[in-house]
Amino acid sequence: MKRWIVLMAGLVLAFSAAAADSVRFGSSLVVLGDTEAHVLKVAGKPVIQSDVQNRFGAVVAHRLDYDEGNKTISIYVGQDGRVAKITETYN
Repeated sequence: MKRWIVLMAGLVLAFSAAAADSVRFGSSLVVLGDTEAHVLKVAGKPVIQSDVQNRFGAVVAHRLDYDEGNKTISIYVGQDGRVAKITETYN
């Protein structure tokens, strides 16, 4: 039973996505509310850029994905051009 709990805890940690208010790229920081231009200046060109749609198919935001070694950083930019959400998914 103890091994089962340890295994499940390891799996949860291995595939977890963490929401953050900020993320560091080198010596610079991206925080919620920053402009998309600031994100591109600090983080550079994203590996993947995709639209986020609501259930009716309207684009409500777009997502910028950055590969940072053992994790993928997703930055969601709202229609106002500002960072609305930051997530880190560990590979």
